[in-house]
Amino acid sequence: MPRYLTDAAGLVNVAPRSFTHPIEQGTEPAPAALSQMTRLVTRGRVRALFYNEQAVSPVTARVRSAAERSGVPVVAVTETLPPGSTYQAWMLRQARALARALEQ
Repeated sequence: MPRYLTDAAGLVNVAPRSFTHPIEQGTEPAPAALSQMTRLVTRGRVRALFYNEQAVSPVTARVRSAAERSGVPVVAVTETLPPGSTYQAWMLRQARALARALEQ
Protein backbone atom coordinates (compact mmCIF):
# COMPACT_ATOMS: atom_id res chain seq x y z
CA MET A 1 0.00 0.00 0.00
CA PRO A 2 1.37 3.44 -0.83
CA ARG A 3 1.59 4.73 2.68
CA TYR A 4 2.56 8.24 1.67
CA LEU A 5 -0.80 8.58 -0.11
CA THR A 6 -2.85 7.24 2.76
CA ASP A 7 -1.04 9.43 5.28
CA ALA A 8 -1.46 12.56 3.15
CA ALA A 9 -5.17 11.78 2.70
CA GLY A 10 -5.66 11.17 6.42
CA LEU A 11 -6.62 7.55 5.86
CA VAL A 12 -5.96 4.62 8.16
CA ASN A 13 -5.04 1.15 6.93
CA VAL A 14 -7.62 -1.19 8.44
CA ALA A 15 -6.55 -4.28 6.50
CA PRO A 16 -5.68 -7.04 8.97
CA ARG A 17 -1.98 -7.83 9.09
CA SER A 18 -2.94 -11.50 9.03
CA PHE A 19 -4.17 -10.82 5.48
CA THR A 20 -1.60 -8.34 4.17
CA HIS A 21 1.56 -10.02 5.46
CA PRO A 22 1.09 -13.33 3.63
CA ILE A 23 0.11 -11.46 0.45
CA GLU A 24 3.30 -9.38 0.72
CA GLN A 25 5.28 -12.61 1.13
CA GLY A 26 3.69 -14.23 -1.92
CA THR A 27 1.68 -16.77 0.05
CA GLU A 28 -2.00 -17.15 0.78
CA PRO A 29 -3.53 -15.83 3.99
CA ALA A 30 -5.46 -18.13 6.26
CA PRO A 31 -9.16 -18.51 5.42
CA ALA A 32 -10.10 -16.54 8.55
CA ALA A 33 -7.93 -13.61 7.44
CA LEU A 34 -9.45 -13.66 3.95
CA SER A 35 -12.91 -13.73 5.49
CA GLN A 36 -12.07 -10.80 7.75
CA MET A 37 -10.73 -8.76 4.81
CA THR A 38 -13.74 -9.58 2.67
CA ARG A 39 -16.10 -8.49 5.45
CA LEU A 40 -14.30 -5.14 5.66
CA VAL A 41 -14.97 -4.39 2.01
CA THR A 42 -18.49 -5.81 1.83
CA ARG A 43 -19.76 -4.12 4.97
CA GLY A 44 -18.67 -0.60 4.07
CA ARG A 45 -15.80 -0.45 6.53
CA VAL A 46 -13.34 0.92 3.95
CA ARG A 47 -13.46 4.04 1.78
CA ALA A 48 -11.23 2.56 -0.91
CA LEU A 49 -9.32 -0.62 -1.63
CA PHE A 50 -5.72 -0.31 -2.79
CA TYR A 51 -5.04 -3.06 -5.31
CA ASN A 52 -1.44 -3.85 -6.16
CA GLU A 53 -1.46 -4.76 -9.83
CA GLN A 54 1.94 -6.41 -9.39
CA ALA A 55 0.75 -8.84 -6.73
CA VAL A 56 -2.36 -10.32 -8.31
CA SER A 57 -3.50 -13.73 -7.13
CA PRO A 58 -6.83 -15.54 -6.94
CA VAL A 59 -7.13 -14.30 -3.34
CA THR A 60 -6.49 -10.63 -4.15
CA ALA A 61 -8.77 -10.85 -7.19
CA ARG A 62 -11.51 -12.23 -4.94
CA VAL A 63 -11.19 -9.31 -2.53
CA ARG A 64 -11.16 -6.85 -5.43
CA SER A 65 -14.33 -8.40 -6.87
CA ALA A 66 -16.02 -8.21 -3.48
CA ALA A 67 -15.11 -4.52 -3.22
CA GLU A 68 -16.39 -3.76 -6.71
CA ARG A 69 -19.68 -5.59 -6.05
CA SER A 70 -20.06 -3.61 -2.83
CA GLY A 71 -19.40 -0.26 -4.49
CA VAL A 72 -16.04 0.27 -2.80
CA PRO A 73 -13.70 2.18 -5.14
CA VAL A 74 -10.61 0.21 -6.16
CA VAL A 75 -7.37 2.17 -6.52
CA ALA A 76 -4.89 0.33 -8.72
CA VAL A 77 -1.29 0.88 -7.61
CA THR A 78 2.10 -0.54 -8.48
CA GLU A 79 5.27 -0.92 -6.44
CA THR A 80 7.70 -0.13 -9.20
CA LEU A 81 7.95 2.51 -11.89
CA PRO A 82 6.04 1.38 -14.98
CA PRO A 83 8.09 1.15 -18.17
CA GLY A 84 8.03 4.37 -20.18
CA SER A 85 6.85 6.52 -17.27
CA THR A 86 8.59 9.15 -15.21
CA TYR A 87 8.55 8.98 -11.44
CA GLN A 88 6.50 12.17 -11.25
CA ALA A 89 3.89 10.94 -13.74
CA TRP A 90 3.63 7.60 -11.96
CA MET A 91 3.08 9.18 -8.53
CA LEU A 92 0.64 11.75 -9.90
CA ARG A 93 -1.39 8.99 -11.58
CA GLN A 94 -1.71 7.10 -8.29
CA ALA A 95 -2.54 10.26 -6.31
CA ARG A 96 -5.24 11.22 -8.81
CA ALA A 97 -6.69 7.71 -8.72
CA LEU A 98 -7.00 7.95 -4.93
CA ALA A 99 -8.56 11.42 -5.15
CA ARG A 100 -11.19 10.12 -7.62
CA ALA A 101 -11.92 7.16 -5.37
CA LEU A 102 -12.45 9.35 -2.33
CA GLU A 103 -14.82 11.62 -4.26
CA GLN A 104 -17.22 8.73 -4.88
